[in-house]
Amino acid sequence: MGIEKEEVVMAFQRHTTSKIKSIEDLESLHTLGFRGEALSSIAAVAKITVKTSANERGEGILASIDPQKAQTRSISIGRGTNISIEELFFNLPARYKHMKKAADENKDIIRMIQVLALSNPDRSFELTLDDQKVLSTFGGGLDNTIHAIFGNDFAQALIEADYDHSPMIVEGYLGSPYYTKSTRKDQYLFINHRYIRDLSIQRAIEEAYDDTIMIHQHPVFMLNIQLPPHMLDVNVHPSKTKVKLLNESLVLLLLKSAVRSVLKKSLREKKIAIREDRQKEPVFQREEKQEIEVEEISAFDFPVSKTEYAQGQKSEKHDCLKEDSKTQIEMGNEKETKKENQSDQSVIPSPPVEIKRDDPFQGLHYIGQIFDTYLIFEKNQTEMILIDQHAAHERILYESLKRQYDDGKVESQGIMPVKLTLSPEKMHFLQTKRSVFEKMGYEFEVFSQKDIVVRAVPLVLDAPFDPSVLEELLEGEPADLKRMGEDRIIVRACKRAVKANKRLSREEVDALVEGLKRCDMPFTCPHGRPIVITMNEYDVQKLFKRVTG
Repeated sequence: MGIEKEEVVMAFQRHTTSKIKSIEDLESLHTLGFRGEALSSIAAVAKITVKTSANERGEGILASIDPQKAQTRSISIGRGTNISIEELFFNLPARYKHMKKAADENKDIIRMIQVLALSNPDRSFELTLDDQKVLSTFGGGLDNTIHAIFGNDFAQALIEADYDHSPMIVEGYLGSPYYTKSTRKDQYLFINHRYIRDLSIQRAIEEAYDDTIMIHQHPVFMLNIQLPPHMLDVNVHPSKTKVKLLNESLVLLLLKSAVRSVLKKSLREKKIAIREDRQKEPVFQREEKQEIEVEEISAFDFPVSKTEYAQGQKSEKHDCLKEDSKTQIEMGNEKETKKENQSDQSVIPSPPVEIKRDDPFQGLHYIGQIFDTYLIFEKNQTEMILIDQHAAHERILYESLKRQYDDGKVESQGIMPVKLTLSPEKMHFLQTKRSVFEKMGYEFEVFSQKDIVVRAVPLVLDAPFDPSVLEELLEGEPADLKRMGEDRIIVRACKRAVKANKRLSREEVDALVEGLKRCDMPFTCPHGRPIVITMNEYDVQKLFKRVTG
């Protein structure tokens, strides 16, 4: 599109390009800009050359515009517009002096062109810096644009998001839980195709990844959230990258639900490919070494039934297997199983979740256990499945404990009464949020204006009672309570889960697979490590150099 001759100079005057026709338009914006100040702002601090034509006859105009004057003359040019901006801040020495180094400014420019390309994926973009082409996209949709900017490996790690739940539509791509970054640099968020930077929305998306990615890691995403214009106020910051949402809590809740549903679907449909560059050292090696000193009080808490995978040769049965009258399997070390009076505390009800028809564990044939840590299965004579026994059991326990926590049915454990003295601020917080703390499993009495007596604590925290844990909860924000409680659940599940380097009986293997079938997210442990690794015949042939490529 070109600019009509008589409108070229006028376009660089304040407000002439504004799309606002009435005051009501400010309440429901359908355009990215509305003040009409972008062109006039750049014309006030730089020298601009515009070549444009609005017709197919080659009749165009060349305009030279700077803060003092504007000159025009007729030229021959194809339909379209070319704008050249030179000598930025030539008339503002103070601003020019404080510009960043060229390398830093170029970095910001590249970022902005990437943003524009991702928000307008049907348009082509080309960026040249110092006579070198650094970015080029060809339009054709978001997937093509992502390939052009980030490359094939990055694009292959993405999951398409397509979610429609009034009043929100979410479209774009989410990063696989197995492809994360140490920063939020590769998080691109758009609302109605407007690029924004909003930490609360980014955190809502990251919360949907909870228990699927490693700690201190961040997912990547390129998402456009479509909302009714009246729900979005962009007139809160000059850069328009900060927005105010009407009914923000509803928007964040729907967004988190949308991301979670996409992840669940993708993890069930997509196998985890083995990577040749996978780290050889266990990521949580330090934690694993610490856990060896902890008594195992873990339980396979679901009924043992005949599993649907073929029966292979049974492993040797070990003393750690204990089966009660309800045919429940309790896994623990020999020291723990002798504590019969405590065994009931380690049994957790089975998650009441029906096995989905698209069961990814159908057709498994158990082969055996290697390194007393990994379980080997063959699936339908086409794939080899490896399951990390510790990560699998950790996921099973985590979902069971978290379901109790979410339902407000957290088991409490009685303790000898402990008196705590609280500051007025903490006492007020505790009494205001008393129902929340009781839901978490705490039982206490207010003894005086500043003292309480704690009589029971959540079972997930383990005994002995540590007052600093409650103090930490009282110092946090109300929104932090749920997250901190979930963190405790993860620690509890990790400690209770069967450890690596432990030989499992066949019954325990059966129970483990049955438990995974009942999990919502059976492919990653709560820390984000993979539970299941899948290799097809071709992958194995590559390892033995029987095929190439």
